[in-house]
Amino acid sequence: MEKWIEEYVKLLFPLNNNDIDIDGAKKIKSEHTPKRLFKYRGITKYSVENFENDELSLTEVSKLNDPFECSSKVVNPTICINELRKMLKNSELFNTNEKEELKTCSDDEFFELLESKSETASKSNLPKGTLKKFTEEIISSICHFGNQKILESNSNNIYICALSENNESSAMWAHYADKFRGFCIEYNFDEIRWQPLWCSLQPVIYQDDIPDFSLYFRNDIKTFNNLISTYASMIKGTDWQYEKEWRLTIPLGKQPKPYFIVKAPKPTAIYLGLRISEEDQKRLIDIASSKGIPVYKMVYPKTSFKVEYEKIA
Repeated sequence: MEKWIEEYVKLLFPLNNNDIDIDGAKKIKSEHTPKRLFKYRGITKYSVENFENDELSLTEVSKLNDPFECSSKVVNPTICINELRKMLKNSELFNTNEKEELKTCSDDEFFELLESKSETASKSNLPKGTLKKFTEEIISSICHFGNQKILESNSNNIYICALSENNESSAMWAHYADKFRGFCIEYNFDEIRWQPLWCSLQPVIYQDDIPDFSLYFRNDIKTFNNLISTYASMIKGTDWQYEKEWRLTIPLGKQPKPYFIVKAPKPTAIYLGLRISEEDQKRLIDIASSKGIPVYKMVYPKTSFKVEYEKIA
């Protein structure tokens, strides 16, 4: 993670809501937001209308191509074991010294102490560690259930529009612009800096591990940071790093439709795919002409596989 993003995260997503520094986070983001961001589109009725009307469409997370979007851990085994320790601290099962030991012993020692008090385990001659294994399986199920519920909630309540710093990715032209038959729109987000839509623009953080947000749900957290769902929506696996993504992220709650339209900055240029049809090319050139913006078209590479364009209108 880049240093500025680390600082941005600290300011916007502290454990306590009262510690959020939105103005400080905006200032850092304003210094690092790329001047140009790009949106890859296939040719559809809606994508052309979006371009014509200066609109962007945000999609419900559950409808995106990555099923792991917004994954996070809010419950983990340590939290469950600590809760179990709290439940047992007043139990008559343990003497005073053992209760003190419960507070500081390791998890393995905790289970050994618990097993030594288990009458069922001692009478049935169960192998040592059976109680621990059984408890860990229950805890694992609890964690999975809790984390799955949070994922389902995020998937149905957060809406995202993906943009990229890069308009020269062959992979993205193939995946998101209908195998080079679509187009790519260039936007200048400087024009709406500090405006509400710009405030919804977030850098994507690429990492291998699912983020652990369990600390936000501790009992000693006085004011819950309700921006945590936005934080979850910013994190993707490193396999997606080539996309160099920034995204508009808005927690709207469940909407009647799986998409949400917002007014976009006026496009500053449009790029056409190598395989675009003549009919679609003419239509997009006409729209671009009405906006007074240049049109570029992808050309066959001469010496490398790097994407190249030439201006055609």
